[in-house]
Amino acid sequence: MPSYIVKIEGAYLTFSSVSDAFIRWPMTRAELKHWHDEEFGRSGRFDERMERVDQKGTSAIGDDSWEDTVCCNCAGLFETHLDAEQIRAAVRAYLQELKQDQP
Repeated sequence: MPSYIVKIEGAYLTFSSVSDAFIRWPMTRAELKHWHDEEFGRSGRFDERMERVDQKGTSAIGDDSWEDTVCCNCAGLFETHLDAEQIRAAVRAYLQELKQDQP
């Protein structure tokens, strides 16, 4: 399944071009590396993909930003479109909830 790594609000997410939605919760870089190695093996070009993420916020070769990658998403309730600010807000809320759950 084609998917891209995007970095939003300091967290890493994976976005599917098949479902046009995010397929993983926001992760740290270490969590993403672990998932990526499990999913694609150590030869899954993680470093190459992350170089693009560090430069422009997305691993997609043809996109200039994470916003470009997710522009045609169906990530909302009942597969509705979410704009960039709604996505940022959802990621921030998730990260805030994680902080509150920490002892």
